[in-house]
Order: sequence, then structure tokens, then C-alpha cells
Amino acid sequence: YQDADKEVSYSKGYKQVIKENKASVKNVLADRPKERLAAIQEEANDKLSEAKEKIADGKKQLQEGFNQIDAAKNQLAEQKANLALAESMGQPVPEEVATQLAEGEAELVKQEKELTQKQTEINESQKEVEEQEKEVAEMEAPEYFVTDRNGNPSYTEFSDNADRISSIATVFPVFLFMIAALICLTTMTRMVDEKRGEIGTLKALGYSNFEIAQKFIIYASIASLVGSGLGLVIGFNVFPTVIFNAYGSMYNLPPVIITYYLSYSLQSVIVAVLCTVLSSLIVLRVDLLSTPSVLMRPKAPKPGKRIILEKIPFIWTRLNFNQKVTARNLFRYKQRMLMTILGIAGCMAMIITGFGVKDSIGDIVNIQFSKIWHYDATVTFDPDATAEQTKEYEKTRDSLESYQASLPLAQKTVEVSKKGYKTQEVTIDTPKDTQSFKNFLSLLDYKTGEELALKETGGLIDAKFETLLNVKLENVIKARATGNEERDIKVTGIVENYAMHFIYMTPEYYEKVFSEEPEYNVDLIQFKYKLTEIEETTIAESLMDSDKALNVSFTTQISKAMRDTMGSLNVVVWVLIVSA
Repeated sequence: YQDADKEVSYSKGYKQVIKENKASVKNVLADRPKERLAAIQEEANDKLSEAKEKIADGKKQLQEGFNQIDAAKNQLAEQKANLALAESMGQPVPEEVATQLAEGEAELVKQEKELTQKQTEINESQKEVEEQEKEVAEMEAPEYFVTDRNGNPSYTEFSDNADRISSIATVFPVFLFMIAALICLTTMTRMVDEKRGEIGTLKALGYSNFEIAQKFIIYASIASLVGSGLGLVIGFNVFPTVIFNAYGSMYNLPPVIITYYLSYSLQSVIVAVLCTVLSSLIVLRVDLLSTPSVLMRPKAPKPGKRIILEKIPFIWTRLNFNQKVTARNLFRYKQRMLMTILGIAGCMAMIITGFGVKDSIGDIVNIQFSKIWHYDATVTFDPDATAEQTKEYEKTRDSLESYQASLPLAQKTVEVSKKGYKTQEVTIDTPKDTQSFKNFLSLLDYKTGEELALKETGGLIDAKFETLLNVKLENVIKARATGNEERDIKVTGIVENYAMHFIYMTPEYYEKVFSEEPEYNVDLIQFKYKLTEIEETTIAESLMDSDKALNVSFTTQISKAMRDTMGSLNVVVWVLIVSA
């Protein structure tokens, strides 16, 4: 809330505070501009009063100086008159006295000149103070903008990353639990089958079904609890730390705070125990209902059956004996077959998904900085630079040995909002020369790859932006620049782009939308060859020596940041693959 933060209590939840204090914040900010203006004017008037006092003191001192000079002039005139009288009466005048009078007169002239110069400076200062007084009196109240933290691009980006991790954490554990349940069922089935004789002996000795089942229930429960405990320790400590540190390389964040969620822990333990204990009880149900004599006899193997594959002689006759036995056993023990197929297929699907995610984003950096962006550096201009400073910059730029071409570009940051969707921060790019723009940036249709042209009837948006706000061709989106009212922009094309969000338009359409000519505040530069890091530093320093340039950035720096982002996601992908 910026200046309103003192009036708003954050003791309750953030969303609840916004809801309860929305009206109070508006009331606070209703009078705040006037209060702020009054405070600024009061502070400025105090400083101007101090300046006036200094000017008055300076004038007083000047007047005293002029008075002293006038007195010295009168005294000097009297001395000259006395000397002239002495000379007329024939008295000799010492040469030293005449020299002193001449030096005194020269000194008076010098001092008078200095005082006159100081008087000019004081008059100029007084004039400047009067102008500043006029500016202070004409000052307008500042305009306040109230935004929540979702208006911060870095916050929303971090939130989106957290949502992506949350989606992965929601889907894949469910599948892992299913596989674990199948493994437990198969394991306990085999264990009970191996202990049939033991179960039959215990029944013959008079042990109850519950007493016999206790062994398997306790075994399954202990295995589940020990496994759950180890899993919770690893899950709560290792995975969050690895993933958070990976993303922490892109943000300035404090160390991760490990939080143990009791609800998640209980859910995990209950599911694990149910998987093993229920599996044991399901398998035991048949044996516990059988008689001891049946249990103490070896279990008859399941009868073999002809399988569908045997009805296909072309394949069946080409299989050897082991392959035929393996094929029959797969259908003979359907439970094991189900676990094998679902378990291996599911884990393989997760592995392929992990590698697929990695490969799908692996080439994004190369595509963005080779196929789409063809410029090598951007120079941000000072809007107050003079024509002379502009010429100086262009001379410096053109004299670079590696310089090839450049294109003036008007960049304007706006916020695009749509009801029911997150507000997105978008950069509007308006090239001065739309014909040569394609040499610096390719506007490719995100579906067909066909090159699109800028039109005077609308703007081009990137595909991800279209997805985030559910925008279609010929739709009108509303954009708001800082301090400006909403403007309507018609979508005439959707282009391929993987870094940030952009709207591309012609100067004519820009002027139509914003009712002003575009301000070309950026210079796109192409170089003849790929620069080394040292060469980039040298070029940046030489361009920054010009008062026209405020900032110089190279696409290699942006690509490095994107690669860091991809590297962070790779950590999550490898966690997924190893887990599978």
C-alpha cells in the first residue's frame, strides 16, 4: 500500500485485510494527495525562505561593501587633492606616496568590480527563487495508485513457478501410491502363499484366525510405518531444499523454511498402512477360511490355459520353449501381470514425461535468440538528451569496428487486464522502420510458422499471452500505461515468442491508440560477428560514455538468465525421473 501502509493492519490474513480495508484505504488515499502536496509545499517554502534570508544578508553585505568603497574613494580623492596642492606650492612629493595612491586606486577598482559581479549573482539568485516560488504555488497534487502484490511481475512469476511445482506434486504422487499398492498386494500374496503350511499348522493347533492374521498385519504395518517415516523425512527435507535452491538462483530469497504439514503426513501414513494391511487381509481371507488339512497340503498350481497368442500360429510357432512358458505365465498369474504392466508402464510414462518436459523446453533459448530475435544489443536512451548528445552517440556507435546495423524502437510498458484473469505486464514495441524490422525480429505465426506483417489496423501479440488471457484473433484487449486511461488494442495476429510478453504495432496504429507519436527510446543493434564477454564490456563502456545512453544490455545476458531458468526446471525434471 506504500504510503497507506501505516493505516492498514496486516495482523490478519493478506486477502482478508484487503477485503476489510479496501474502503478505508480509498478513504485514506482520498485526502493523502492534498496532505502530501501541502507537506511538499511547506518544505519547499521553508527552503525558499532560507534562500531569501541568505539573499537579504548578501545584499546587506554588498551595500556595506559599496559604502566602504565610497568612503575609500573619498579618502583617496582628498589625498590626491592634497598632493596636487603640495605640488602647486612647489613642495616635492615622495615617489612612494604616489605609488601607494595608484595601487590603492587600482585595488578599489578591483573590489568594486567583484562587488558588482556578486550583486549580479545575487540578483540572478533572487530571480531563480521567485521562479521557484511560482512553481511551488502552481504544483499539482500527486496521483496515487493502489496495487496489491500481484501487480509485481517478479511476485507473479514466482507464484506461477510455485503453481507449476504444485501441479506436478498433485498428479504424480497419486500414481506412485497406486504402484506401491500393487507392489504391496503382490508381495503379501506371495508371502501368504509361502506360509500356507505354517498357517494350516497354527489352525490345527487351535490358534484363532485373528491370532494367525496378527503376524501378517503387524509385519505389514511395521513396514508401512517405517517406510512412511523415511519417506516423510526425505520428502519434507530433501525435495523442497533441492527445488527451492534451484529456483533460488533466479530470485533474491531467504533460506527455505522447512514446514512439516501434519495433515499431509497423516494422509500419507494412512494410505500406506491401508495399502499393505488391506492387501494382507484380502489375501489372508481365503486361507483363513480353509481347513488345516487343505492348507498343510501343497497348493495346486493354477491350471494352464490356452492363450490368444496360441491361436496365431504365425507368431506362436516361432517362439522357443521359454518364451512360450513366459507368455502362458503372464496370463496364468493375472495379478502379477497387472502389477507388471501398470507399474512398469506407469513409471516409464513418468520417465518419458520427465524427459519430454526437458526436451520440450531445451531448445527454447536457441529458438528465441536465433530464430526469433536477430539483434545483439539494446541501448536505452535518455528522454531528455539533446540533439548534440544524440549525434555524439550515433558517431560513437557507427565507429565501432563490429557495428553492422541499428533500428530505433519505441518501447512502452503497459498492463493488460481481463476479468477473471491475472493482470499481465506487456511491452509494446513500435519500430521506426517497419520494413527493416524483420531483419531484427521475426514475426512468425505460432501455428504455421508463416511470417506476419505489421498492420495499421491492429497489433500482434505473442502466443503465451494469448493463452494466459484467452484472447483470439480480432479480439480487443484493454491496456493501461502508468497514469493513463485504458486503451483498446485490436489483435490482428498471434506470433511465436518464448521470453516475456510483447505487442507489436506500427507507428501509425500506436498514434491512433495512444493519441501521441511514439517516443523512440531504444536502439536495437546488430554486430557483424559474435562478441566475447570482454568485447561486450568494452562496447558497453564506450556507448555509456555518451550522455544519450542510459543502459546497454546484450541478448547474451538475457539468454544466460533464461538458461538459468531452464536449469532450475531441469532439477525438478530430474527429481521426477529419479522418483519414477
